[in-house]
Amino acid sequence: MKNKIGVISFFAVLLLIAGCGQKSVQEKELITGAVISSDVLEEDLKEEIVIVEKTAEKEMEPEIKELLEKGKTVRSISYQHKGPETGNFYYDFYVKGDNVRYIPNREIKSVDDKDSYNSIYLDKAEETAEAHCDDRQCVYKGKKADLRYVDYNILTPFDWMDEVISAEKTGEELIGSRKTWKLKANEGTELWVDVYFGVPLQVMRDGEKYEFIKMVFNRLEDSDVVSNQE
Repeated sequence: MKNKIGVISFFAVLLLIAGCGQKSVQEKELITGAVISSDVLEEDLKEEIVIVEKTAEKEMEPEIKELLEKGKTVRSISYQHKGPETGNFYYDFYVKGDNVRYIPNREIKSVDDKDSYNSIYLDKAEETAEAHCDDRQCVYKGKKADLRYVDYNILTPFDWMDEVISAEKTGEELIGSRKTWKLKANEGTELWVDVYFGVPLQVMRDGEKYEFIKMVFNRLEDSDVVSNQE
């Protein structure tokens, strides 16, 4: 009987020692961080790579940064835009802050019936879009419909600028009578940026051309981009 009790006690001591040893290793891992999962290391490494890549992308020549900073001081712009969204037509655009009003080609909608509209109003902060008829020739004036923002949102020159993370100068060209710097930006986008105001007058991406012509700077009032009609 004594022998049996002794054997049991012996194994109990061994289990206790093993448990203490395991706990001490676990505590050591927690305290020193000496043992780290390979998955954790891989994720940390990926995060560091992303941070390095983003830092590298943001590095631009001082004169390019200065040019793009000019664009941030522009309060409003009006222009005519032609791109993949407008087909062969130029749309009239009025942009101030987060508010945009644009007028599609007049052949698209008449203005003499109850549901007709001539203007699209966008609030880019709230991501809303509305159709209104506010032309002098509208028989039935006012708001006509709430629209799906994603279907009617068209990028403005300010939107294109906001997408620029990195850029390098590749040349100088005249767009109309205005001098521009041609920049190659992130994701292969090319921008022709007005050297005086720092705003793109033309953009190329994926073989598609976006034109902004007859641009007028800092002349708009809130009433030009926010409808007062319900």
